[in-house]
Amino acid sequence: LVLVGGLNGGIGLVDVDAVSLELLERVPGVPTAGAFSPDGSRIAVLSASTSANAPSGVQLIDVATGQRIGVPMRPYGTEAFGTGVSWADDGSGIWVSTDDGPVRFAADLAGWREIACGVVHRELTPDEWRQFVSDTDPQVSSCA
Repeated sequence: LVLVGGLNGGIGLVDVDAVSLELLERVPGVPTAGAFSPDGSRIAVLSASTSANAPSGVQLIDVATGQRIGVPMRPYGTEAFGTGVSWADDGSGIWVSTDDGPVRFAADLAGWREIACGVVHRELTPDEWRQFVSDTDPQVSSCA
C-alpha cells in the first residue's frame, strides 16, 4: 500500500498489486507526510496549515475503516510545525520533527488521558475533551 495526499486535504491508499485506490477521511490542511504504524493498522498523517480552520497537525487514521481517530494533535506553544512523522517502534507514540526539535505524541486515548491529567491536574471539561482528545469517542475520566 502507498499513502497519497492532495492539496484539498484528501488522502488515499493505493494498492499497487490490485491497482486500486481507497479514499480515506480528509485531514485538515494539506497532507505533507505520513507513516504507517508498526502493525500497519493506523496511519499518522502530518498536514500543513492552510487557514485558521485547517491548522497544522497530526491526524491518526484507522486503515481498516478509513476513519480518523481522535482530533488532530498539535505541539503546544509553537506555530512552526514539522516536515516529517514517524512511529515509535512499539507503536505507542508518534514523533514529529519541528524547527524546535522532535516532538512526541501519544498514539492512543489512554496515553492522551494521562497527558491531559498531568497537564491540567483535573478532569477535562466536555469542551476540552472534544477539542483536545476526541470529538467522536465518549468522554472518560482523565485522572482516575
